[in-house]
Amino acid sequence: MISVCVYTHVSTCPVYQYTHPYTLAHAYTYQQGQRKGVVMNMVELLDSALGQQLDAAALSPEFTARVGTDIHARYSCELIPSIKRESKARVDVYGAKPGVWFGDNAHLGKAVADCLALPALAMDKLRLWLHDPALNVVEASREINFQTARLWVMKRRARLLAEALGAGDKEDEVAALALEDCGARHGISDVPSLEHPDDISGETPLITHCFLGDVAAATRLLLARANPNAVTQEGKVRHPPPPPPPLRVCMCVC
Repeated sequence: MISVCVYTHVSTCPVYQYTHPYTLAHAYTYQQGQRKGVVMNMVELLDSALGQQLDAAALSPEFTARVGTDIHARYSCELIPSIKRESKARVDVYGAKPGVWFGDNAHLGKAVADCLALPALAMDKLRLWLHDPALNVVEASREINFQTARLWVMKRRARLLAEALGAGDKEDEVAALALEDCGARHGISDVPSLEHPDDISGETPLITHCFLGDVAAATRLLLARANPNAVTQEGKVRHPPPPPPPLRVCMCVC
């Protein structure tokens, strides 16, 4: 029998503990099960909260008014259940995976990211039907999935934003559309969040994206009226560094 010697130090006395390899393997398997449990608890909680949010949206005046303009209004009762079914199907994808799959940190990270994105994806499908009169409720319920809805919503928002910018006198509309886009892309859903320093880095979202060189994201934040002079967590104003010098590549044979 082969044993594994684990050395620990308690006070000033060395203690030797002998652990059978089977026990180590069992502990690792248990940890994998714990990881899956954490993810499933989180995604089931989000799915439950999403269901309540969708039920509330179905009772809103905006939903009722949109039903009245839909050519297939009698099928409006299909939309909310179709969103709930797709959400549940995404939950079941991770529920069917074995615990060992969650032992990989990359897999665990993807599962967490997908879980956190689930409510936004689901609401995009509802938002697409609410805001696009050309889309009827039968098409939205039976033919549009979350990914397609997200793509259509982003394209429609980009078109409206370009039109508002071209008009030149719709600053409030531009700011609202840009803020909505920031919410979808960066999780910034309200004006105070535009200038709220990150709890870890202490940087505002605008400064973070400037340092990363993400011009599109920084432009979007400025259009949403993010303050470029907002202070960091330390109370300092930080400006992005100057751009690096152009890269020169020697093509000759030296």
